[in-house]
Amino acid sequence: IWEKGAWFMEKIQDLMDTHDVGAQLTGVAPMFYITFKKDETGAYKAKRKDFYTQLIRKGFFFTPFHHAYICHRHTQEDLELTLTAMEETFAFIKDKYP
Repeated sequence: IWEKGAWFMEKIQDLMDTHDVGAQLTGVAPMFYITFKKDETGAYKAKRKDFYTQLIRKGFFFTPFHHAYICHRHTQEDLELTLTAMEETFAFIKDKYP
């Protein structure tokens, strides 16, 4: 579970680096948290709302104010589908908040 979680967090960080939307990844491999860096305009709140809303619309539930978890039953395919949804969502945020 730790190895799977570390791989997943690395891939999430790669997406964040690619899309540069001010997202932050914290936590440990099986239990991580995604949020957005605070800014003076308060756009981080809207980005956070849009991020989690878009993921839910794509069929992936992450709690906006709580850690997410990797469990033993998550397959590689599950994680890759989640990464695809995250990539689309980060692209959406990048377009909406240039």
